[in-house]
Amino acid sequence: MAPQAVQPTIEEHTDTYNDDGEGADIMNLPNIDQKTKLAPARIKKLIQADQEVGKLAQAVPIAVAKALEQFIATVVAAGAVEAASKNTKRVTPKHLKEALAKHTQFDW
Repeated sequence: MAPQAVQPTIEEHTDTYNDDGEGADIMNLPNIDQKTKLAPARIKKLIQADQEVGKLAQAVPIAVAKALEQFIATVVAAGAVEAASKNTKRVTPKHLKEALAKHTQFDW
């Protein structure tokens, strides 16, 4: 029988922030199983709603969907770390906002 991989917990990643409050490396966030998939057909419809967009390659909506899924997972994971640092299990919009403000990667 193969050994099972151990998933890191949120509690193990509460040290994601530096002492000065700046966000540390965003890639150190917990790995969360992602079950939600965005529909490429809906993304294609959204992209083509713009009059300036012509034809799309078949891979474009799939790539955009995957990028959005990863972005959402990263933001939610950062919010979960922020919520854990406040000793709460529920991630609120306030936690997401604080996580976005602390990580320099999201400063655009």
